[in-house]
Amino acid sequence: MLGKYALQRESFLKVNAPELYEEMESEGSLETHLNSIQETVNNYVTGRVDRLKNTDEYKSAEASGDFAKTSRMITTEVLSAELDAGEMWICNVPIAEEEEPEPEETDDDDYEFDDYDDEESEE
Repeated sequence: MLGKYALQRESFLKVNAPELYEEMESEGSLETHLNSIQETVNNYVTGRVDRLKNTDEYKSAEASGDFAKTSRMITTEVLSAELDAGEMWICNVPIAEEEEPEPEETDDDDYEFDDYDDEESEE
């Protein structure tokens, strides 16, 4: 079962990058991709909340028993982290690198060579 962030990513790809979605689905890489997004975003959000819990402001609110404030702080941090994650991972389509044009094939027989070697051999 896909998590919240994986479902958001899947929905985004279906609407905004249907070719990429179809390609990943046909290659069998879609589920792996979605699970990776889920794990990445979840780790990011959790990390942000963990850092918040180490701030003096949070520790002070927790120590004073102000659970409304700690809850508000966590909720705000989660929402902020999810917005950032949305820009970075969920609602992001990689820009395809432009392929460099292949060099034109040349046939060495098409080149005209100087008669340099012939001049040396005549001497």
